[in-house]
Amino acid sequence: ILFQFPPSWTPQSGANALRSFLKILPRDVQFAMEFRNLGWFRDEYSHWLEDAGIAWALTDPDRFPLKIYSTAPFCYVRWLGNRYDQTLEP
Repeated sequence: ILFQFPPSWTPQSGANALRSFLKILPRDVQFAMEFRNLGWFRDEYSHWLEDAGIAWALTDPDRFPLKIYSTAPFCYVRWLGNRYDQTLEP
């Protein structure tokens, strides 16, 4: 199950909520979390996910640092590509 957080959700506004949420998630389900605010890209927060066995979702947009956090025994990858260069067919 992927949890995708909006870019407006920052560590300043959500760190306490995230820490509480991680404690109540069941351990028998595989979860991944995708952070879309640069403030989350810190080792401190990756350790939180690692302690809970939750994967840090890896994405490929160029606005995020090329930082791979291995936080779970599985990996969740989202290949997004450059959506601005895509031509949509009717």
